[in-house]
Amino acid sequence: MIRFLTDEDFSGRIVRGLRRRSPEVDLIRCQEIGLRTVHDRVLLEHSAKWIASYFPVTIAR
Repeated sequence: MIRFLTDEDFSGRIVRGLRRRSPEVDLIRCQEIGLRTVHDRVLLEHSAKWIASYFPVTIAR
């Protein structure tokens, strides 16, 4: 299974389309787990591995 955690700027339309077309992808939106307003660094710690962002330059290196 492929897992992703998306940040608040990631398109909800893309998330819905991926869920519909690729059910093997485990895609969680930060809004669904109460992390909508947290910094990307916190999302990275929470996700431990993968994050999808509309603004990749904001992700801490």
